[in-house]
Parts: sequence; structure tokens; C-alpha cells
Amino acid sequence: MYEQIRADIMNGMLPAESKLKTRNLAERFDVGLSPIREALSRLSSEGWVVQSDRRGFSVVSASIEELWDLNRARCMLNEAGLRESIEYGDAEWEETVLLSCIRISRLQRPADLQITAEAEHWNKLHRAFHSSLVSACRSKRLVEYCEKLFDEIERYRRIGLTLGKACNNVADEHRAIADAAVARDPELAVSLLNKHFTTTVEQVDQAIQKSDT
Repeated sequence: MYEQIRADIMNGMLPAESKLKTRNLAERFDVGLSPIREALSRLSSEGWVVQSDRRGFSVVSASIEELWDLNRARCMLNEAGLRESIEYGDAEWEETVLLSCIRISRLQRPADLQITAEAEHWNKLHRAFHSSLVSACRSKRLVEYCEKLFDEIERYRRIGLTLGKACNNVADEHRAIADAAVARDPELAVSLLNKHFTTTVEQVDQAIQKSDT
């Protein structure tokens, strides 16, 4: 239940600020109320769901201000993780980065929000690529935070797709970041990674503002 509700939030099937009624969810998934409550409590502790004494559970809100705040934190943490991975990563780390880059480059990026097996496979490989870049960081907690921020930004990226956001050529961007990382060039790798992150956020920002006009 946790995985399914979380996926529905990320995919936009459960929009921002929408109410999450335990009985309705239990009927939808054909389960008891206890698994739903446990899932919502966990999602609340992770920031995906908001719990109110009067209103019950609802999906966390979404705003341009929060989007940019998430991006700032994401850039800062991933920079620290990438720099340390470049410094301490071994040949196995290099192979992981290059292999994950090759795997995702072989697939065409989904251009819309259709939830297909191919789209989910691309999303999984995309997450794996970004995780590989910081995987040699010696702080497991930092790596976990980077992955959490990836998921939170991914929710906004999918919101952008519902509003017609165009896709940038991430295949070329991924290759450039991977090449700089394995070449042990932290300044170039960090610069490319931050630009990669910020380009997506700028596109989502523009899509949201355009939809409000």
C-alpha cells in the first residue's frame, strides 16, 4: 500500500492537496483499513502526506517556491556526494557510472505522463544513474538524502509533463556528466550536474506559470 500510494502521488494520480480518505483507499485497493492507515502514517513521516486532526490525511502541497528550494538542496547535497565519489571512487564505481549511463541512453525518454512499463523502466534507470554518481560517497545518509530529493523533484517533473513541459536532451547531458566524473574532473562534473538539475526545474517552473495565466 505504501509503494502504490506513493507511486500514485508521484505520478499525479493523487494531486497535490487532495484528500486521502482511508475508507475510499481501502475499497479501491480491496484491503482493510489498517494497512492503509499504516501506509499513510509512513508517507506522512516522509513528507509525502500531511496529517491533520480535523481534516485527516491529504497529499502534500506543491509550489514553485518549494520546487526551487528542493533544487537548491539537491544541488548542494549531490555536489558534496559527487565530489567525494570522484575523490574516493574506485574502478568499480567508474564502471557503475558508465554502465548506468549506457543503459539509460539505450532507451527513449518518455515524452508524456503515460504510465507504461517502458516509462517506468526508464524512470528506474534514470534514478539508478543519478544514484551511481554519488554511490562512492562515504556517507550513506547523504546518499539516502540525495535519493529522497530525486524522488521529490521527480514528482514536480511529472507535474510539468501533465502541463506540456518539453523534454531536454538528457541523454547528451548524462553522457557529459558521466565522462567528467570518471575523468576525475570534479569542477566540470558538478557544473554539468547542477545545470542538468536546474534546466529541468526551469522547464517545470515555466510550465506551471504558463498554466496559471
